[in-house]
Amino acid sequence: FLSHLHPRLQHGREPTIHLEQEGLNAGLAGVQKVSDKLEKVKGVMVQNIEHILERGEKLELLVDKTDQLQSQAFQFQKTSQQLQRAMWLKKVKIYAAITFVVILLSYVLSVVICGFTYEKCGNDGDKKGK
Repeated sequence: FLSHLHPRLQHGREPTIHLEQEGLNAGLAGVQKVSDKLEKVKGVMVQNIEHILERGEKLELLVDKTDQLQSQAFQFQKTSQQLQRAMWLKKVKIYAAITFVVILLSYVLSVVICGFTYEKCGNDGDKKGK
């Protein structure tokens, strides 16, 4: 009876062991799936961090270029103001020279017409009264 019962007990335990192994395999497969998903998430996070670092580098370059452009704009403004002053001064000098030449030509013309002492251009009425 025991020998007959004993194989049945063993036979009855085989499905339980088999089910336990299947459960263990299924659990390992689930762990593997979770591990795979974690690796994918890790890869995505690494890519995101790389993109953030690249963006930070680009922002730093942009800030540097902005500072450089601001400096160049300030220098351009300063240079243009100096040039504007120089051109104004040149214009004033030209107007002064033209004015001087006109006055000089007027004087020379008056000397040629009236004489050096302006005796030819004097008032005739003044001479008659004397």
